[in-house]
Amino acid sequence: MSAGLAIFLVGLLFATVYLYSITRTQWNWRRIAKFSALGTSAIISVLAVGFAALIWGYSGASVVVVAVGTIALASLYIVTRQRWNWPKIVKRARTPAGVICALVFLAVLGVSTYRDHQRAVAEQEQTRKAKREERARACNAAEIKRLEPILARANDAVTESMTLDDAKKALDPILGMPTEIDVPSDNIKQKVLVGQLQPKCDSAFYYLINVIADEQGKLTWFRVWAENAPEGYSTGPFGSLPQYTSDYGSKRSEAAAAEARRQTAAQQALADELRRKQAADQERQREVERDAILRSLSWLNFRAKCSFASFASNATSSCGYVEFSFAIKNNSNKTITSLGFGWDLYATRATCPKQLSTKARVPEYEFIGQKMTLRPGESKGFDFTSELLPTNYSLGSLPSSICFKITDVRFSN
Repeated sequence: MSAGLAIFLVGLLFATVYLYSITRTQWNWRRIAKFSALGTSAIISVLAVGFAALIWGYSGASVVVVAVGTIALASLYIVTRQRWNWPKIVKRARTPAGVICALVFLAVLGVSTYRDHQRAVAEQEQTRKAKREERARACNAAEIKRLEPILARANDAVTESMTLDDAKKALDPILGMPTEIDVPSDNIKQKVLVGQLQPKCDSAFYYLINVIADEQGKLTWFRVWAENAPEGYSTGPFGSLPQYTSDYGSKRSEAAAAEARRQTAAQQALADELRRKQAADQERQREVERDAILRSLSWLNFRAKCSFASFASNATSSCGYVEFSFAIKNNSNKTITSLGFGWDLYATRATCPKQLSTKARVPEYEFIGQKMTLRPGESKGFDFTSELLPTNYSLGSLPSSICFKITDVRFSN
């Protein structure tokens, strides 16, 4: 229940009580109640409904109901003018209580009428705007095609390196109207350049342009909204137009992140190159030391003999295997931890190739913890057996001429 309706009903109650108090000696209220209860109830109901309808804004119904109530009161007067003392009733109604009831009634009626009028004016204005926009629809469609390229040019004209003053100088000629620099309502530390782009139509539709700068004066946003956009015009949340939006802050952050990644990658590449160079230098240094160690090694008591003679027809001059026996002396200043050996039983020292594959290594099983230690000045003996040889192989009388080399050496500092 509204306040106006409550006031009206209370006033109606007071008026009823007051009417009884001033007519109880002149009127036969029992007879009236007996013969006129239905009519009086109908009149009161009609008036209540009429004024309630007036309060709630049903103007057409209010007029009809109030008119019916007035006719009913006039009919009551005509019927009772011979029996009721109406001048006396009117005279008593001019007492303070009657005046108060009348004032309450007039106040309720005035408030209700004003509210009804305001609602009617608002509805008329809304209807007028709707008709206005409908008439301007074709014009807006043509203007949108003309204005959207201007928005694109405005977006391209503003760059993240500009200040708001620079953006203003760039936008004013494009928009054809001056822009203004203001302080946004949501952040007093920022500044915003505000501009508009108006279509040449009788319409409330227009484009709102904002260029926002942060506390340091750097541009963070270029945004466009379609205010009061015509029906059917596709926009984002709150009428925004994402196709004409530039997030300079995100671009600046992405550029900074990309630059940081580039610098990190460059530093990593430089560190990798430095490690590769250091590793290459270390490897070259070890090769030099390795060659020096190989040259410093001395062979002692090298022997080669046939073993497990084959059963061929020339068994007396053939070998199944060749057994090698020799010692190596370490003349370097490094401790040798591993040696690799290779041989070619079909070549002599004169025809021995420069590179031989490693066929035996000491220790043989380094991966399971076997170790060898040949300190500076120490000697160590070695024994090897060659691969199975063909039946026509003959070792000859000069085993010292066999092609046998140290192919690898490993050492510790």
